[in-house]
Amino acid sequence: YAEAEQQQLVMSQLYAEQQVSVDVDNWLSAIVRARDRVKAATEALRLAKTLEEGERKRYNLGASTVLFVNLRERNVVESAYQLYRAQADYAVARGGMLWARGVLSKPWPTESLAKYGDPKTAAGLSGQPVAGRD
Repeated sequence: YAEAEQQQLVMSQLYAEQQVSVDVDNWLSAIVRARDRVKAATEALRLAKTLEEGERKRYNLGASTVLFVNLRERNVVESAYQLYRAQADYAVARGGMLWARGVLSKPWPTESLAKYGDPKTAAGLSGQPVAGRD
């Protein structure tokens, strides 16, 4: 009975190790994909802004209409949103990688948390240090 229990513990540990490995691989893949999306979205936003500036110049010269300027502006906003989403996905992927590696389960260092409970360094509602607070 003890051998079977020991074998079960070994198998469950092996399963947990494999699960961690799979999670790390998945989050690494997500980081790479998100990083590539950030690069592509940054370039798309740059190009959209260039087109919008060109369309605005054409409009100022009388060679374009407000409709085309508005379309270019909407394209800039859409490109900026895509960049925002890509950056958010990248941040989530980095957080997921930290979680998969077990970094987030470690306790915070006390020196970084101590400043929040110290009345001498804590800030009041206005953000300014208040003498004798707490």
